[in-house]
Amino acid sequence: MRGLPVLSVWDSCRSLATMIGVDDLIRVLDFVLGGDPRRPALSTPADLSSYLAQHEHHPGVRRLRRAATEARVGSWSPLETTLRLVLTRAGIPEPELNLRLRLPDGREVIADLAWPEFRVAAEYNGAHHDDPAQQIHDLRRIDDFTDIDWTTVNIERIELLRHPESVVARVSRRLQSRGWSHSPIG
Repeated sequence: MRGLPVLSVWDSCRSLATMIGVDDLIRVLDFVLGGDPRRPALSTPADLSSYLAQHEHHPGVRRLRRAATEARVGSWSPLETTLRLVLTRAGIPEPELNLRLRLPDGREVIADLAWPEFRVAAEYNGAHHDDPAQQIHDLRRIDDFTDIDWTTVNIERIELLRHPESVVARVSRRLQSRGWSHSPIG
C-alpha cells in the first residue's frame, strides 16, 4: 500500500529549527525524546546525535545542535521544560525529571523536577490543577511528599511565565533550606 511521503522525526525537527527559536525547539526536542505515561518517546538521544553528525551542513542543524545541548529526556510537558530552563539558566542545579518516589505504603509519587540530594521537588501546576477534584488530589500529593521527608515548591503557570525571578527565588530558598550552599545567578 502506498502512503504519503512524510519527513522523519529528525528531518521535521531540523525543518522547525529554521522557523522557531531555540527555546521552542528545546521544548520540541524534550517532547520527542521524553515520552510520558501515555506515549513512548519518538526517538533517542543517540539517534539525535547520529542525525546531527550525518546532516552537519543542512539548514537548521546549527540551531538544532544548540537546542540539543539543553534538551533532556523525561520532561512530560512544554511548561515543565520551561520551568527547568528558567531554573538551570539562573544557576539552580540540574533537576531529575519526573522522578518516581516510593511511599511507605508502596504507592509512588512522581516529582516533576527533583533534587534528591536535598529532597526537594518543584511541581508545575498547569490549568487542569484549577479543577476542585484535582486540587484535592494535589493536597494529598503534598502530604505524600511530606510523609517521605520531601518538600515541594508548587509553581503556577502565570508565575512561571510572568514572574520567573519569583520562581527562581522560591526554589533557591527551598534548596538552601535543605543544604544547597550556592545562590542563583542574577
